[in-house]
Amino acid sequence: MVEISSQHGIEFEDAEGRSRRTVVAEDHGEVVAAGSLVASARHPARLFLVIAVAPEQRRRGLGSKLLSALRDGSDGRPLQARIRETDEPGLAFLRERGFGTLMRSRTGVVDPTQAETWIASNRGGFEFERPSRKDAARLHEEAYRMEHARWSPATERPLDESLQIFCGDSWLGEDAFAAPAGIAGLHGAPMAIAADELFLIAGTSEPDEALLRALVAASLAKAKAHGKKVSIEADEANEELWRILAELPAVLESDLLVLATDCG
Repeated sequence: MVEISSQHGIEFEDAEGRSRRTVVAEDHGEVVAAGSLVASARHPARLFLVIAVAPEQRRRGLGSKLLSALRDGSDGRPLQARIRETDEPGLAFLRERGFGTLMRSRTGVVDPTQAETWIASNRGGFEFERPSRKDAARLHEEAYRMEHARWSPATERPLDESLQIFCGDSWLGEDAFAAPAGIAGLHGAPMAIAADELFLIAGTSEPDEALLRALVAASLAKAKAHGKKVSIEADEANEELWRILAELPAVLESDLLVLATDCG
């Protein structure tokens, strides 16, 4: 949610197809609401919408006015927004304006000491290697494109950008596992929110649930050796990881919904 809020900012447009347009509402010189439309070169099919209204200014039509102003200046692409399923007013606002559910994302925190039986039964006979930083970024990128092809096709990302996203300062390279068609990496802060947690990114470049299970199991075992819990995020479109998260003894957060105007 911090990432979503940080989309607000100065307007820009570059040659790579990325841009941002922001409008605000003021009350006696004080900004009380903001709305932004962001175009991503990575996911060009839709424009990402963010609207925030100060609590004491809500239900006065400010959100509607911001949305109207942003739509008037857009290029006609469908709009996309992310919101917690527990934000009932926000969901009602979007649904009343033509947004339908595009995807559901779920995050759960797993204590590996409570998942020992699952780890043992899913580790399988796979042999993994410790990948180089570049190989890890490449494998993560291949898995990302495969997973998003089902609902939000992604363009190729420059290697430097992939390295920063998947193997940046938070990446624990000593604890990564790789196979020719799969990768799993554990991350510390800032991707891991709590001090006693690590964040897991795992995926395969082609559907292979047995391999993905083995990668997750190996990562959970590694986290257990560190005395850490593991945070796992799964999109509903990634059916294999979604099933894995459902099986694990995880403490689940409220789902993050992705809504879009072409899913009404």
